[in-house]
Amino acid sequence: MSKPRLHKNTGYMHIWHESKAVYYHRYVWLKAYGEWPDGEIDHIDHDKLNNSIGNLRVVSHRENNLNRSMDSRNTSGFNGVSWHDARGKWKSSITVLGKNKHLYYGDCLLDAVATRMSANRKYGFHNNHGVAK
Repeated sequence: MSKPRLHKNTGYMHIWHESKAVYYHRYVWLKAYGEWPDGEIDHIDHDKLNNSIGNLRVVSHRENNLNRSMDSRNTSGFNGVSWHDARGKWKSSITVLGKNKHLYYGDCLLDAVATRMSANRKYGFHNNHGVAK
């Protein structure tokens, strides 16, 4: 095994294991549980460099998407909430199983946020979903 190194394109640590490049978080899982993970590894706190076993969990691709960091283009400070210029109102929406659902159009930012947070719970999003890195 080589020393873990930062992969410049992905931001994840990787190592060489048995002549193959392997993401370090997958190797950590192997060492902790004696088998390769059967699925994607989610960094619960969104920190790609925090490979402590307590911060890692095996999930499906869909589950991994339910714990994403806030999009870097977000301007409202709240995941799924934005200002709708054409209507001059706040809006909130959520994407579930590839379908965008509009949740709220109105004057109150807090109502837009509350509606989105309620939808996060309803559709099983992780508590860290939308939290800034």
